[in-house]
Amino acid sequence: MNELTLEYMMNPNLYDKYKIVNDPVKIKQRNNDLQKYQQKIIHTTKLLFTQQSKNESLNAAFNHYIDECISTYKTKENHKKPLPEQSPYVNDLSMNYIILEQSKTIKLDKFVKRKKI
Repeated sequence: MNELTLEYMMNPNLYDKYKIVNDPVKIKQRNNDLQKYQQKIIHTTKLLFTQQSKNESLNAAFNHYIDECISTYKTKENHKKPLPEQSPYVNDLSMNYIILEQSKTIKLDKFVKRKKI
């Protein structure tokens, strides 16, 4: 997509945010700020694990960050787990019936007459 399409087809508020986020000058400034304040950010993060901050928005952002991390780690753990040997549909009656029907063997002794030769 080109800038003209984005400018006229996108919500104006979202487009303004998009321009700010993708502005090379802003990106460079953010990277410089990140290098400058990296140690302070790490120190604040360590403190937030043990105590709450007076800044409510910082507490909310940290809690959201922690929730996202935990969710990501749980998802990765679930992907690493082996699949269960038993079908997850064992409690479903219709699936039980299908599984039972598939496991039956048909014996023809009741239907076929044997002849002695």
